[in-house]
Amino acid sequence: MKRFRVQVTDFIRERVLTWPVVIMVMLRRQKVSLQNAVNKFFSAIGEVWRVVTASAYRQARQKVQPEVFVHLNAVACEAAGAKLTYKGKNGKNVSLASLLRDSP
Repeated sequence: MKRFRVQVTDFIRERVLTWPVVIMVMLRRQKVSLQNAVNKFFSAIGEVWRVVTASAYRQARQKVQPEVFVHLNAVACEAAGAKLTYKGKNGKNVSLASLLRDSP
């Protein structure tokens, strides 16, 4: 995941808002304020004592390249596609993963 950081030096120090935490908060983003989104995340993982400001989250979020979501989507589709199959025209089961690999 280092390739999706804006700068090589981003996320090298151990902080509350680590690389995985920032990505997970971004993925769970709800239609609430940034502060509520961060608070709900830490509440959901049982770490309500962690105090992170919306400003700190906003700054950490700027260190993430948008391409990470394209990559995560491809990984999720590959994982899901390996398990999802359908019966093709010839009567054989075809996996979604093979269709995704073969598409342009």
